[in-house]
Amino acid sequence: DDLVPHAISQSPPREGAGRSLAGLDSPWETASLSPPTELGAPPRGFSVENKVFKMNKDAQMRATINQKLIETGERERLKELLRAKLIECGWKDQLKAHCKDVIKEKGLEHVTVDDLVAEITPKGRALVPDSVKKELLQRIRTFLAQHASL
Repeated sequence: DDLVPHAISQSPPREGAGRSLAGLDSPWETASLSPPTELGAPPRGFSVENKVFKMNKDAQMRATINQKLIETGERERLKELLRAKLIECGWKDQLKAHCKDVIKEKGLEHVTVDDLVAEITPKGRALVPDSVKKELLQRIRTFLAQHASL
């Protein structure tokens, strides 16, 4: 009658069940994942494994790029450009006004810095003009083209 065998439906949950993959010490920690057969090769099996492997490769690539940006000083130059562009387009003033509105609405005694950050972050990201995003992205692409050995 039951589609799930009795032994499976009554078995206790596995240790670590319900945790996200981000909380694992290793992407191979769960029973359903097996390590790659050779160094650098994508893992065998389920699409979850391939996604975890790709996420790890993406994270490694981001770390390498970030390190190169820091070493060359380009990261600081990009941050300064972003600051200047955000001030120039009025983003900083808009976000400051939004902070004041949130504090007035909730009351100074009832707002922590963490609350304020959580409240304004989505609006802050949404208010960044597309032109600023495109300019920074183009600068990063140019940097990557000049440092193609990454």
